[in-house]
Amino acid sequence: MHVLNQTKEPSRFQKYTTIFFRCVALVTFPLSALVPSCLSFYWLCSTSVGLCQNLVLMSPRLKSFAGIPKTNSSLSNPYRHAFDRLQQRLQRLRIGKV
Repeated sequence: MHVLNQTKEPSRFQKYTTIFFRCVALVTFPLSALVPSCLSFYWLCSTSVGLCQNLVLMSPRLKSFAGIPKTNSSLSNPYRHAFDRLQQRLQRLRIGKV
């Protein structure tokens, strides 16, 4: 979610960190087939709660209610921005497959 909500270009360090964690996720995926099912279920639930938490914390209303100050990168409509960025990424993937 954080990647979809960025308004400026990531630094080299951020790009390398993103690539590293994507590789870790690729290694973790086959590993999850070898662990007990309850651990995989825990990972699924934990990831779902984290995703929901990130979506809720993007809300400008919640930020103003909680007294979180606005920053230079704050967006008035963060959900629209994230959705548009997701569509752009999916479009690039479709174009690359053609």
